[in-house]
Amino acid sequence: MRLYLLSEADAAPNKNDAQRKLTPKGIASLGKLAEFLEKKGLMKVAEIRHSPLVSARQTAEYFKKKVGLEAKLREVPLLEPCDDFRILADIVNKSKEDLLLVGHKPNLSMLASYLLTRNSRLDLFSLRKSGLMYLKRIDATHTLPGWDFNWQLRWLIVPGILKKM
Repeated sequence: MRLYLLSEADAAPNKNDAQRKLTPKGIASLGKLAEFLEKKGLMKVAEIRHSPLVSARQTAEYFKKKVGLEAKLREVPLLEPCDDFRILADIVNKSKEDLLLVGHKPNLSMLASYLLTRNSRLDLFSLRKSGLMYLKRIDATHTLPGWDFNWQLRWLIVPGILKKM
């Protein structure tokens, strides 16, 4: 199973955080990311799950369109910024389909850290706006006996890298 974690793109300030809309800068950074991925043919997913916040929904919709993904979109409450990523990890661990999760800081980086280490207090990554991470679940036969970590980080793309390419 492949798991992609996409951080929401840059959004405009708003008193109501849930209603923040993407800025032109956010849309441009998603466009750059989508262009890179499309050229490399790096992504195929069965479903795109996003948080209920407007910025995440818009990020998911725009990214899906620009990359040309045929996956269905679904709103998932557990992707909000301060939701319990451990519950989300349990759901992801049971999934058999390749997924793209679109959410927020610190939730996504905490989820990735937890899947990789099973430590709920460790944040190994600072997934920036429009940053994309790819984790792959590996077969338990490829791990040491008693080793219950079955996720590997395959790659991480941060927006600043793409500006230089």
